[in-house]
Amino acid sequence: MKYRAEETRRLLASMLENGGRIPVYEDFIHGADYLGALPNVGDHNTVLLLSIDGAQLYASKQSDCWIYIWVVMDLSPDLRYKKTHVLPGGFNLGPNKPKNIDSFLFPGLEHVLALQKEGLSIWDASVKQRFSSKPFVVMATADGPGMAYLNGLVGHTGVIDCRLYCPVTGRRKEGGHYYPALLKPTDYKVDFCVLSKQTYYLN
Repeated sequence: MKYRAEETRRLLASMLENGGRIPVYEDFIHGADYLGALPNVGDHNTVLLLSIDGAQLYASKQSDCWIYIWVVMDLSPDLRYKKTHVLPGGFNLGPNKPKNIDSFLFPGLEHVLALQKEGLSIWDASVKQRFSSKPFVVMATADGPGMAYLNGLVGHTGVIDCRLYCPVTGRRKEGGHYYPALLKPTDYKVDFCVLSKQTYYLN
């Protein structure tokens, strides 16, 4: 559980020696979002990642099961994704996906919020001290369809499908799906193949 704090200290020392540069990006601690949040994280607070995904339980897609998990990012990369350390957050057993994803996530996020306010008392046997840990949610992850469901954007088949709000406009193929192709094929005449880059579509 001390991996993140120790690696962060090593990274900051290395950045001081290298004029603020990071020579190799190997883990989330090398990212600008994490480094920018360091004043709010601290050594003793537990850093969490939320991940959500859906799964079809049957080949005929008659059941749509959804699950979200918590990954403890204080563990080293070779441990944090092991089944033993991944914490189930919640399940929706179907047969349909949750109509309101916020209500599905609310109980778990409310619990994390309570811990952020009150702290979780933890005994560190290595130094024989008790400290209060306030969880910090560093990021939320999902695959393409899951992320569209989580953040409310149009998804990977929409006109503007980039989660980072880049200006690439999708090209329309017969059937209503758009693809992130940079150039329209020669003599390609499908209505609405190219739309204005100022046009955004949300769910």
